[in-house]
Amino acid sequence: MITTPVGGIPDVFVDGENGVLLGAVSAEAIIGAVEKLFLDAEYFRKVRDNNRRKAWHNYEANVVTRKIEMIYGEVAKK
Repeated sequence: MITTPVGGIPDVFVDGENGVLLGAVSAEAIIGAVEKLFLDAEYFRKVRDNNRRKAWHNYEANVVTRKIEMIYGEVAKK
């Protein structure tokens, strides 16, 4: 993944762990990020595995359902 630090991205994205976080958007920066992901197979595997694990642990349907149930439970208590 290649992204910039806009909106909530910095809250969930770690440069080098989830992909490449661009400091500035330029053709050179984008080319460098694409090359990093596609030419460094070990880096790509690390990023891919980290993102898959994070998505599974945080956004899988059962996980999200439990979080929503907890929120509704807290609201119902008030």
